[in-house]
Amino acid sequence: DPRSEGGNNYPLNLPGKMKNQPLTLKRLVRKKTIDDDWNTWINDSIESAAMWNKAIEPRIIQINVMYPKLGDDGNHLIVSSIELYGAYPTKLSYGTLTSSSEDLLTQEIEITFSSMKIVKP
Repeated sequence: DPRSEGGNNYPLNLPGKMKNQPLTLKRLVRKKTIDDDWNTWINDSIESAAMWNKAIEPRIIQINVMYPKLGDDGNHLIVSSIELYGAYPTKLSYGTLTSSSEDLLTQEIEITFSSMKIVKP
């Protein structure tokens, strides 16, 4: 966005408004994930948006990028972390299953957020 400014002989490029693209997360649907806090928050948020019966509760979400079992103690090693601020789910979908397939059911969650920050693990 070039702008002319007094005292300079050339236009300045000033940043405009930043826009974040929604982030899609995918996870396996298992017995322990059906009733966890994350799934409850997602379902409550989607219901709130559809029914307008209560406010959506934005959260700070931390996403960890991990290498399996590379830590000194044999556990997963977190190599990077990203925090999403003012995050809330805007779409929930499930993968497809067929009777002839041995695929596992997946859940896809689209997350909208206001800002993000890369943090040290």
